[in-house]
Amino acid sequence: MKFFVPLTARNHLIQYVNLLRLSILATALVLLLDASPSSAGGLLHFLPCYEEGQPIPLERARVVSSRARIVVSDTAVEYLIDQTFLNNNDQTVECIFIYPYEVGSPPDMASLTINGEDVTPEQLPPEQFFPLLFELTRGMADPSLLELAGKGAFLVRHLSLGPRKEKSVHVRFFVRKKASSDLITVMVPLWGERFSLGPVAGFEILLRFKVSVPIKSIFSTTHEISVLREAPHRATISLRSQKKSVNNDLLVFAILGGTDFDASLLCEKTSELEGVFMVILTPPSTDKERKIVPKDVVFALDVSGSVTPLMRELSQQVVMLGLRRLGTADRFNIVTIGTSIGAMQKGLVPVTQENVIDAIRYLNSVQYGGGTDLYNGIMTSLEKFSTARRQGYVVLLTDGRPTVGILDPQAITEAVRGLNRYGAKIFSIALGEFADTALLWRLSEITKGSTTKFESVGTFESHTNKFYEGITQPWVRDISLDFENADRVESIPSIIPDISGDTAMFVFGSYVLKTPGPLVVKVRARVHGRNQSIYRSCASATPEEIGGYIPLLYAMRRVAKMVEMDHLKGSEEGLLESLRFLSEEYGFKQEAGGKYLHGGWRPLYWLYQTSLIPSQVEQEGFRRQGQKLFRRTGSQWVDTNFRPDLPVQEVAFLSNDYFDLIRKSPWLGKYFSLGQCITVVGNAKAFKVVPNSESSELSLR
Repeated sequence: MKFFVPLTARNHLIQYVNLLRLSILATALVLLLDASPSSAGGLLHFLPCYEEGQPIPLERARVVSSRARIVVSDTAVEYLIDQTFLNNNDQTVECIFIYPYEVGSPPDMASLTINGEDVTPEQLPPEQFFPLLFELTRGMADPSLLELAGKGAFLVRHLSLGPRKEKSVHVRFFVRKKASSDLITVMVPLWGERFSLGPVAGFEILLRFKVSVPIKSIFSTTHEISVLREAPHRATISLRSQKKSVNNDLLVFAILGGTDFDASLLCEKTSELEGVFMVILTPPSTDKERKIVPKDVVFALDVSGSVTPLMRELSQQVVMLGLRRLGTADRFNIVTIGTSIGAMQKGLVPVTQENVIDAIRYLNSVQYGGGTDLYNGIMTSLEKFSTARRQGYVVLLTDGRPTVGILDPQAITEAVRGLNRYGAKIFSIALGEFADTALLWRLSEITKGSTTKFESVGTFESHTNKFYEGITQPWVRDISLDFENADRVESIPSIIPDISGDTAMFVFGSYVLKTPGPLVVKVRARVHGRNQSIYRSCASATPEEIGGYIPLLYAMRRVAKMVEMDHLKGSEEGLLESLRFLSEEYGFKQEAGGKYLHGGWRPLYWLYQTSLIPSQVEQEGFRRQGQKLFRRTGSQWVDTNFRPDLPVQEVAFLSNDYFDLIRKSPWLGKYFSLGQCITVVGNAKAFKVVPNSESSELSLR
């Protein structure tokens, strides 16, 4: 935590003038934030079937394949959507194709074809869509569609689909957006895919940015995406899956800016003086030729018996790729970590053809087995360096679990902090799902290195390339954050690593202001060898799409820090209780007993420390819908904000009062869609939906 001494009166005046001048520019980020609500695929809704006056149970439509091509420009978002639906029932069904849209951004429908035939959809604004939405909900006694309350829709009625038959839909349309923004938010609702019964056999989204301002960073808080940077102003993200269920809409953020090192400050206030924040540090353009600086590299390879055959092969390939990346002015060595410690040479050797061949021979001769003397392996690696004039790097490939010699992770960490005489950076690769990533992360953090994790062959190439980006002269170094108008700040990570590649750096935290007003951060760094300072101000709440994720992401990093403390320092009084409380508050997964060394905390810790996707750590029995978290209690979903002292308005499922309530307050539809029994908190009271015994007999009216 950082505490700031009050300024003198003169300094107050100077500071105020400077901040006022700089905030005019800095707050432009907040003023220009532009959320781009949009739509992707539609949904095919089956109407009820009856036999002798009795309803026949029907399966929902299945989405067999879904492919979307989306192009984002300065003024519009273009969509090309292809979906194929399957009727897996024994009956021919009548159905309606529904294409929802947000009220504030109705799409310009260019074309819609069904099974290759052009059709003209009927457009219904929200007030006209309500009656049909309620009718469809009553008819199937299923609240799922109520998520569409308050939205408009394009409809194609009177469709028919035979048993085990498919229907293909192609849609092309545009959504207009603001011409300028520093943050583009693209929300891609996946209505049909989420409502689909069972997994989607083939699912693909290609989202391309073609804008006039350089793209600084792209990330998603809902899905793991692949990003291909084609040029400073163009990038393509891809999302693909096979035979997997689609549970969440896609949310993508693109930060735009110039070619210099930059910072963005996004905040979510929790009270007048308190809140949480996210700082995104984006590297400068890599068009400038990087200065070649000679470096020293020690490859430290775990050769213990706990390393699996697959991880042995991958780790040796990493070392060989690293050897190929060395320059002629560099020096290197290889250290092996087992029950005893081995080394290719006594000291560092120059990069020559002969020495590289010797290194490959040494790798091929390695025998795996025995324990892991991690402490002496790291100490031996650090002892190979002999000068601070050349930056030293330790490439540590291990599962991070010491079994020989000093086993205490805190002792290992403190030894590295105290005996790293020449300031070598430790870049760790955690081998396997259950690697001790907490220890490796801490070793990298205190030396301003980085940690990545290998679990499978599929991620090997991309992870290795990104990993080696850091083992070079950094673009940005000595980064620090000063929150000049805050009384108290906690930020994670507390030590910000240098930036060498083109990947943005995220810092999360909480703050308490001295007096009401904007949160202001001063970012200091050395960029291309020159000192640089950036002021950023965040006075108001950010758009709902990103603002709601900031508390979740900060809470995830806090969980990781608590688990790390428990592992490295042992359980302090109240630590495990705080960990359990935080996990319960946000519906996060946790392991029985709470101890890092037991159960499945190791793979969980990695997600809490690195993921930007809160759903990856969502606990079973909890469900996040919009900005709310619900807990499963018996057959009910209960808003975690519910308190027994709140007034309760009770309505029966599918009753007239139920639909009247949604008509008056469409925001409730999103939450009522979760199930037939649900309690939602809003407007200082609770809305409770209870079962309706007649719901199974209700039909279309």
